[in-house]
Amino acid sequence: MALFGLIGKPDVNKLKMNNDIDGLITALRYKKDYFVRKTAADALGQIGNTRAVESLINTLNDEDYRVQHAAAFALGKIGDVRAIDPLITTLSDKDENMRISAADALGQIGDNRAVDPLITALKFDKGWLVRKNAALSLGRIGDVRAIDPLLIAFNNDEEIVRTSAATALGMFKSERAVDPLLELLINGDKNISNKQRKVAAQSLIYMYKAGTLDDKSKQKIVAVKGIITSSHDDRTESTGRSSDCTSSHIDQGIGLTF
Repeated sequence: MALFGLIGKPDVNKLKMNNDIDGLITALRYKKDYFVRKTAADALGQIGNTRAVESLINTLNDEDYRVQHAAAFALGKIGDVRAIDPLITTLSDKDENMRISAADALGQIGDNRAVDPLITALKFDKGWLVRKNAALSLGRIGDVRAIDPLLIAFNNDEEIVRTSAATALGMFKSERAVDPLLELLINGDKNISNKQRKVAAQSLIYMYKAGTLDDKSKQKIVAVKGIITSSHDDRTESTGRSSDCTSSHIDQGIGLTF
């Protein structure tokens, strides 16, 4: 193992090329340069060797937030369940960016122990990117406990959280998700954007093609095929004379192949 304190800064790229796990783990402790530690964490995540897990868990407490984020991301990529509890703890970190990273990493690992903490983050975290990642991670994990909270997230203040909830529901491939997604697709509420409708349509197509739905649910999706496949039409139409003219907003069709 290289004695970096004596011979200088570690060459992370060389260590990565040589798949030198021990050298990269040692580089995680190189105090003189945060970038060395960050790139070492990145490299360990890309290599994916589980020998690095304990060292990466310790690196979640690095003095530099950029190194902490890299460690969380690397743990998600490696996917070892030993990281679950430390990442759940990180999900309550005062640093919003750490919570964002933890929410994403927990979904990549996919362990059911993360479901309740992710549901809590989806419901209550003040950071919209945390809520977004929590929604998507719940979809990746696929535990049915998350379906109702994801349905509630359709009413979240942030559009990206609402669309992420729709995407997550599609990952479940469950009949329970069909009706809410159909409602989102055909709802005339002006507060429902075409982006949300498009995500709902994509989720419905994915669920249909997955082959896990019952016939009734499949028929419901086929019934809205015209809406899904017709070209998107977004315009304002005026009717009546100029003195009593009224305008209506038309937002129809999604324009997807099905």
